[in-house]
Amino acid sequence: MRPTIRTIRWGGLIGSVVPATFVVWHFHSQTYADAGSSAFGLRLAAVTIGLGLAFVLDDPTEESLGYTPISVLTRRLVRIVLTLPPTILFWLLLRGYASGGLIEEQTLPAWPFLLEALALGGVAFAGAGMAARLVSDRLGGLGGAGAVIIVAFAVALLPWANGLWTRTPGTKPSDASVMWWWAILGAAVLTFWRSSVVTGIFRLRR
Repeated sequence: MRPTIRTIRWGGLIGSVVPATFVVWHFHSQTYADAGSSAFGLRLAAVTIGLGLAFVLDDPTEESLGYTPISVLTRRLVRIVLTLPPTILFWLLLRGYASGGLIEEQTLPAWPFLLEALALGGVAFAGAGMAARLVSDRLGGLGGAGAVIIVAFAVALLPWANGLWTRTPGTKPSDASVMWWWAILGAAVLTFWRSSVVTGIFRLRR
């Protein structure tokens, strides 16, 4: 466990904390801040954190551990288990700050926004896993970060002219977007699992 902790690229994840905190503070500290502006800042923070998570799977020990009995999927899951819980806790603290001071009619419910953040985190891991298949475990983070940016732009515009990120929190359109986020998270988990298993099989055959 300790060797894994030492090889995780914490710099990218910790580095994402500063901009995430700043954007939440910026949009929440406006003179006439409302749920819409605070939600936008919170969503930008989720993107920033997702970019940091993308580099968690980068493994500098790939060449020395590539042929051990420990599977690629297991090694990646250990890294996720070590980094995702503190990341979720930090994000919940940001959500608590962003929702503070809003009038009772305007709220930022924790669960729908947490689902969005988890979906972007899943995209980061899936993109990193796919990129690692094509390049190396040490460079998959770039692919994960690219995947997060692409999905962030997509959900700002789609579906059609009613993007998921343009919907006001607490409204019916916003509630209806939950199924879309579940679909994104499900697709990300499936892609991550498949890429990890296929990568492990490919390395055994080399």
